[in-house]
Amino acid sequence: ALTTFQFGACATCTLLYIRVFRIPSQPHGRGYGKAAAVAPDALPLHHDERPHMQHALTLNEMLTKVVPLSLTQVAAHFFTAFSMSLVPVSYMHTVKAMGPIFTIIVSTVFLSKSYPRKVWIALMFIFLGVSLASATELVFDMLGLIAAASSALIGVIQSLYSKHMLSSMSISHEHLLFYSSAVSFVILLPVALVYDGVRVLDARLSEVGWLLVLLAGSHFGQSIGAFQFLAYVTPLAYAIANTCKRLAIIVSSVVYFAHPVSALNALGMLIAFGGQAAYVVIKSSGR
Repeated sequence: ALTTFQFGACATCTLLYIRVFRIPSQPHGRGYGKAAAVAPDALPLHHDERPHMQHALTLNEMLTKVVPLSLTQVAAHFFTAFSMSLVPVSYMHTVKAMGPIFTIIVSTVFLSKSYPRKVWIALMFIFLGVSLASATELVFDMLGLIAAASSALIGVIQSLYSKHMLSSMSISHEHLLFYSSAVSFVILLPVALVYDGVRVLDARLSEVGWLLVLLAGSHFGQSIGAFQFLAYVTPLAYAIANTCKRLAIIVSSVVYFAHPVSALNALGMLIAFGGQAAYVVIKSSGR
């Protein structure tokens, strides 16, 4: 129910944002071209080179392009929530640092891309760090590990598919965010009504209302803020900021939840994120 509310609120806020700021469905650069021309694997492609297209998506495009994207969003959120129910937030985000490993594997197997030795060395450090963190995690759960890794893998597939959509369709980030969030809401609504309908009706909204507002606002702010931030910075700065965000989540979760972390566990986290930072620098420099 919370994930359903999250997608519904994000779609509503995005639509209001589009109306208030009169965001056109076709992108007009806004700095994206310069930033995305040398984008790494998790960033969209050059926007200004896409063909002109109608302002609204057709039903066929919704079914064949937006629905698959929404399904990956729903799956990624499901595995993330399932992982958080089994392992600490800090450990989950450490495992999700394996995203670059899955990116390289998917690109190598399905896109026939090749990568220099430096990239593989950086990936070895990520794998070593995650392995050390897993071996020394005090609250370890194999299902939690698999769920977190699955979320990272699906996130990579979602990023690659989003890149494909943005390069083949003339649609702005904001409109794509609205469509995908709205479809995700429609997909999850029946499930939420079946499993959580009665409990939602019995919930005291006066007690949790501010938490729901915070959840909706933070999800929308993170989503739209990422797009706007990318418009004004280089891919390297964007990727480093994303890595710093994950580190901030780990540190704050350890402090807030008072999760015990051993020295080796902390070392594993640092090695994993050090490898991720090296991967970002190597990919962005094109070496």
